[in-house]
Amino acid sequence: LTISTAENKQPCSCTAYYCFDDRLNLYVCTDPGTLHCRNIEKNPLVAVNIVDSRQEWGGHLQGLQIQGKAQRVGIKELIKAGGLYIKRFSKSILLVKNAKGFHASVFKSRLYKITPKKIKVFDNKAFGKKESRELVL
Repeated sequence: LTISTAENKQPCSCTAYYCFDDRLNLYVCTDPGTLHCRNIEKNPLVAVNIVDSRQEWGGHLQGLQIQGKAQRVGIKELIKAGGLYIKRFSKSILLVKNAKGFHASVFKSRLYKITPKKIKVFDNKAFGKKESRELVL
């Protein structure tokens, strides 16, 4: 996914691996010292784009545009979020050892949760060309 943040009118975008839960929350693992994380600390509102970049131009597009709020995963949610991330990216276990490891002092990155407020779904195969659907949460 691509996550976009802004603070002091300076936008920032980055690409991250993600996982999700059954409530459509997204979780990314990223370094709190990066510009996008510093922006989130000051302004938690984010935009997210999820798309397969291998789609052919002029073909049937599929993807998501999401507006929401981002925050660092708290201790209570760490086991669930970390478990989802490890399940999706099994090799991450080599770095973190277990779900709590995502917030271990030796591991620089942390898990962040993106709670969607609005999701715009593009699926030309299902909806037709130039059509989309919106879900407001």
